[in-house]
Amino acid sequence: MTRPLDHAIQDWLDTIADTRSVETHRTYSYAMRGFLAWLARQGSLPTLDGLTMALLRSYVDYLLRQRLADRTRQQYVDVLCRWITALVEGGELVGIPNDRGRLVAPAAVRDQLERKLPRREPAVAPRIPDLRRLPAYYPDQLEQFLRTRGGAIPTPDDARAWRAYLNLLRNHALITTLFSTGGRVNEVLRLDVAQIVRHGLIMDSV
Repeated sequence: MTRPLDHAIQDWLDTIADTRSVETHRTYSYAMRGFLAWLARQGSLPTLDGLTMALLRSYVDYLLRQRLADRTRQQYVDVLCRWITALVEGGELVGIPNDRGRLVAPAAVRDQLERKLPRREPAVAPRIPDLRRLPAYYPDQLEQFLRTRGGAIPTPDDARAWRAYLNLLRNHALITTLFSTGGRVNEVLRLDVAQIVRHGLIMDSV
């Protein structure tokens, strides 16, 4: 007999807690608890062997009836599919049985569920040449700023120049960190020097 779904979900959330930002983990927890709440309203919380494509499709149908943004529905389905992938990779499931009893792999589960959702317009990406120039933009601005001052770094006594200099340094550090780590903007903004520097040296990982 396989584990109850609520235990499997909580174990997964506990496992990924140290590998996700607080905000991301909170989103995952909220999404999965919403799934559990929906299951409870159906009258029972099945074990893992009761997880079927029919059940998952019914949940997506429920999401479609709620007054939710398309992005929110997509997010809930994405988190659910991530959990299913983890179960298969961890050996607890081989796949999700469809109406004919055949096992559906995680990628196909995602594809079938996402096909039920409203089609999303692709995001407009920035032009590649501009994106490639972005990491060099603030170093160039810093160099130009200092050149106009004969190479002299401003002091706090010159409030306007000092503020401009600090802004350039901050933006340069932000863009460099984003491009170097692949982190999200909110994750990088929450970084503290104490998290990345030990004994005057930058750590290899945070």
